[in-house]
Amino acid sequence: MKRVQDRVAIITGAAQGIGATYAKAMAKEGATVVIADLDDGESVASQIRAGGGEAINITTDVSDEASVA
Repeated sequence: MKRVQDRVAIITGAAQGIGATYAKAMAKEGATVVIADLDDGESVASQIRAGGGEAINITTDVSDEASVA
């Protein structure tokens, strides 16, 4: 059984680069991925969903408490 199967992974900075790669890997292992980034991560979320995974994009600034409250 996969360790992250049926768990939620909140990944900051997942709209591009290493964060996006990590988000895709977590989804492949069965996690529902929450993409939290200043930049729009919908393209990464769409790629995950197209591959059969579950992903949610939240455009947010995690350094701003009001943005994540």
